[in-house]
Amino acid sequence: MTVDEAIEHTQGRKAGFVNRLSARYAQTLLMPEESVIAAVVANIATRKEHFPGVVVLTDCRIMGVCGLPGIRRFISCDLKRLKKCVEKPTAITYSASFAAGESAFSMTVDPDTGEKFSWYLAVMNGLDDEFDAVGYGADKGIWNPTLIRNQRRAKLTKERTVKEPAGNRDNIQGIARRLKNELDEAKKQGDVSDSDPRAIAVRLASELAAQQGED
Repeated sequence: MTVDEAIEHTQGRKAGFVNRLSARYAQTLLMPEESVIAAVVANIATRKEHFPGVVVLTDCRIMGVCGLPGIRRFISCDLKRLKKCVEKPTAITYSASFAAGESAFSMTVDPDTGEKFSWYLAVMNGLDDEFDAVGYGADKGIWNPTLIRNQRRAKLTKERTVKEPAGNRDNIQGIARRLKNELDEAKKQGDVSDSDPRAIAVRLASELAAQQGED
């Protein structure tokens, strides 16, 4: 899947003319075996500057990219070294911050786009069950459904953190096993391709578990 295709798939619409320049630049930055999982048009901020562009989540990193003439730049965070992944949804915006080593940036999008992108982050972190529990994709009502679901999801995450023993909260090996079991169940019910977000999440969790065992 290309960056352009990922933007359309994630947001439900293609990038505009200006943002396609950033998408095309991001495409040139991909490594030969790197797979794009999700991408959105966003406002990006680093420690020193702000610029418009696209945020691309792949199977090995998350990138903030701007391809506009005169301000072309990009910043990326390796998922294996990711130390920060903080989401802050509100009624009018969705923002998320990422940091790995010396690299750090944040993104801001509208809440509906943010919720769609957030699902891929949840899969990456093994927290997609929170989305299922609060009815991801439910019909809209008088209250902002994105904000309500994100608030409920945050509450469920906090409750689970309190209930789980401290020694198990960061047990990536346990997450890897759980994701593998869920993927096996999905395969029993039908075909699951290697590009399926669940399959990618299993690979990422397994790699992180192996890395943790080596440390």
